[in-house]
Amino acid sequence: MNWDTVISNRWVIGIGGSLAAAFVIWLCTRLFGRRKGTESAGTVQQNASPVMTQNFQPTINIHAPGAATLPDPSLRVKLAFGFLTYGPDLGPDQMLLFTVANPSHMPVQLKGLHVPLKGGANMFFPDLDGERRIPCVIEPGISVMFWVKVSGVQATLRGRNYTCPITIHAVATDALGNEHVSNSVDIGH
Repeated sequence: MNWDTVISNRWVIGIGGSLAAAFVIWLCTRLFGRRKGTESAGTVQQNASPVMTQNFQPTINIHAPGAATLPDPSLRVKLAFGFLTYGPDLGPDQMLLFTVANPSHMPVQLKGLHVPLKGGANMFFPDLDGERRIPCVIEPGISVMFWVKVSGVQATLRGRNYTCPITIHAVATDALGNEHVSNSVDIGH
């Protein structure tokens, strides 16, 4: 028998530990007897997990040691400037580019993108152009790009009495209500 293989197998160690504990309890009750006022059935309570208690007469409790919960899904948001291409030519307008990537292990639904402004106001983009329409599901390992004309963002900021240049960042909201914040950029140079 190759003991290196047996010891590295977590399930075998878990079974062995449970069997050893059951044997020690059995041996102690045989050697030292029962105390007066204890239960005569020989039932032993074992705390198998934080939410479950099992009675066993000897029973093997099998569970994967170190079972972890999965982290919440996350999105990475990047804000940048750029131009769209039309064949070999650049488009005429500079764009504010929102790239939303899903590095997590599960799909995430993107519900919206906005730019927070002073005083609790937000600049929303209800008809944001891009590779997909919002809301959309972004699969694991995939990124999706959205864009809006920089001139339109600047005009909105000027209409709200902002003096350019101004530093902004974007926030992506997922279906669970989590907010994912982008890097900051200066707009209006």
